Amino acid sequence: MEKLTLIAVVAYGAYHTWHKRAVSYPPSVIAPAEPIQPSLDDHSVFSKNGYKIEPLADFKVEARVLTAEHYHLDKFADLIPVDFELGWGRMSD
Repeated sequence: MEKLTLIAVVAYGAYHTWHKRAVSYPPSVIAPAEPIQPSLDDHSVFSKNGYKIEPLADFKVEARVLTAEHYHLDKFADLIPVDFELGWGRMSD
């Protein structure tokens, strides 16, 4: 049983390390345009996992994902399981 636990811990650590690895790209601006974020005329409230959500704006963006944080045990993980940091313009280089 101890051997199985050790294997599970090592496998989880290896996956976590691989998953968080740095990814390098050649220099270039891949997303030159600014995001577009028009206000919505219709503020229809909807529910997700017991939360009431009222959208205020729509958005369209072409961007590079700079980082992504995955939440599993956080208070709002059932509503927002992944938090992205995006870059556009010079930040996408």
